[in-house]
Amino acid sequence: MSLRVKFTLVMFVSLALVMLGASFMLGKRATEISGAEAEQRIAAAMELTLAEGGMGNFKQVGRDAKSIPGTNVNRFAVRYGILEGRDDRAQAYQAHGEKEGQSMHLLVPDDEGIRSGSGLNQLILAVTVLVIGVGAVVSFLIANSVATPIEVLVDDVRQIARGNLAHRTRVRSGGELLALGREIDKMAASLKEGQATELELAARDREMEVATEVRESLIPEGMPQLEGYDLEALQAVCPTPGGDFFDVHEYEDGRLGMLICEVNGEGVPGALVGATSRAYLSSLLPRAASAEEGLRDVNRALSKGLRRGMCISVIYALLEPKTGDVEMLCAGHKVPILHYVGAEKKMIKMQAEGLALGLDKGPVFDRRLASRKFNMAKGDRIVLANSGPIRVHNSAGVEYGEEKFYRLAMKGAAECSEELLGLLEGALDAFADPEDFPHDISVITIRREA
Repeated sequence: MSLRVKFTLVMFVSLALVMLGASFMLGKRATEISGAEAEQRIAAAMELTLAEGGMGNFKQVGRDAKSIPGTNVNRFAVRYGILEGRDDRAQAYQAHGEKEGQSMHLLVPDDEGIRSGSGLNQLILAVTVLVIGVGAVVSFLIANSVATPIEVLVDDVRQIARGNLAHRTRVRSGGELLALGREIDKMAASLKEGQATELELAARDREMEVATEVRESLIPEGMPQLEGYDLEALQAVCPTPGGDFFDVHEYEDGRLGMLICEVNGEGVPGALVGATSRAYLSSLLPRAASAEEGLRDVNRALSKGLRRGMCISVIYALLEPKTGDVEMLCAGHKVPILHYVGAEKKMIKMQAEGLALGLDKGPVFDRRLASRKFNMAKGDRIVLANSGPIRVHNSAGVEYGEEKFYRLAMKGAAECSEELLGLLEGALDAFADPEDFPHDISVITIRREA
């Protein structure tokens, strides 16, 4: 039942009962008072008429007489007690008979001290006070029945406002208050869900910040200058940070190691794995007796801490600048090294066998790992890349693909390294527009000029 209906119904029933009782009491009392007063008036009139009227001890005041409608009775004011020297007031009623000269006087005193009507006034006053009192009591009870759950609701809202979003309202009455309590509960649940979402978003934002910082730390500050060679690198990032990176190792004997590393994870986990991988690769590869032994050492170190399913693919090229000899190793990397042979103006895909880092603790990885060697002549170029350029897609969801990437590398192979990388980046941007790159793009290229 709504508060409006409840208040109207209770007030109506309460006041109706009081008024019905009061009407009955007033009617009964008014009849009693009227009858008693009429008897007293009649008795007083008979006594006065008998005492004064028979002796003619009265006289009319003025000449005006009022006729009583429907009768042959006139009423006029008189004074009586004249013979005794008194001057009392009364009303005289004179009735004329059918015979001439036949008449009768009845003297009715103006005031005989009869105050019977005061009892009726007191009753009316008492009933009025009773009605007001009943209305006040009923209003108080209704107000209390409304105010109490509202006060509870106010306390509930106060607790929710203080941050206790798990709190629920305690109102159990029906109508609007119950509906209001349910809406407050829904609001608190929505706020709690929103708070959880906000915390989750804040955590994700912080995670993205950390991942971005780690990713930035993976990018080398600069590329070494190698006499007779044109070396450049490209790192194009996607909105979701990951652990892909490129790196260059300068050996003490003058050799140059170039690698592309790709992590099968994104966010903070992928970035941290990438940072860990770079640390191991940077420290273990240059100190190892051979490139193969160095990768085996890195795999043994990484496989101890990587969670199941996480792995790192690496493509590594170790260049002897004086001779142009290149030793390449592959640890699960799907994109081959592209070797542009300048004398023949053709592009060769160079691939070697190997298992990704972290999938096996040693035996299988060691057995599968194999190196491949080739030579870079003057005018030759090699290109190392992760799968980022190949996985770029346009708004229709079509990937750029391996063949397009290889043809694009072939198109700019004879140019300087900076122009080749600019050509690659521009073509990939134009193809993806307006989409973002889905993965980081890492590319290293070196051309022998002398």
